[in-house]
Amino acid sequence: MRRISAHYYLRPNGSWGKYPLITLGDDGTIVSIIEMGDTFVEHPSLEFFSGALIPGLIQDLRYFEGADSELICLINKCYSLGVLHVILPANSFINHSKVKIVQRGFQVEEGVSKVLEPAWNIIKSKFSLGADSLADIITLHTRDLAQQTNTYPQWGVIQEGANPGFVLIKNMDYKLFSLRAETNLRIIV
Repeated sequence: MRRISAHYYLRPNGSWGKYPLITLGDDGTIVSIIEMGDTFVEHPSLEFFSGALIPGLIQDLRYFEGADSELICLINKCYSLGVLHVILPANSFINHSKVKIVQRGFQVEEGVSKVLEPAWNIIKSKFSLGADSLADIITLHTRDLAQQTNTYPQWGVIQEGANPGFVLIKNMDYKLFSLRAETNLRIIV
């Protein structure tokens, strides 16, 4: 068992929660979440991270056309930017040591991005346009994409029973929940 916490985390409903105490099983599955809020206290064996925890980003690469070597390079780039789950076309046979891969050969729903840019770059670009909140944009690349690709509730959400992996957003504006030039990501689990 592993216990982690941070200043904030992205709740399943797309809002920000404060000081979660998250217990993980040996396989990374979330066993329990207790939102401590302003009553947060240290616990034995707790790993505390400064920033905001979000589920591992999901990258939809069903539209990728190119050599396997190019696809592996793209997956590596995505991983370095917080992508822990990749959706590939049904005819792809790529394996990756750090990224969970699922092949899907189903009809793509209207509105699914065909952009092959890493999810974090898309999130930053959409946020800079100012149309949606950071939480809403991140949710598009976590929970909503997991729901569209039948990997929900295992991926895309921080809730009991899920195994989304965790990415930490560091150096953001925590009062406005907005990105800054120095904002960056760190893969936690």
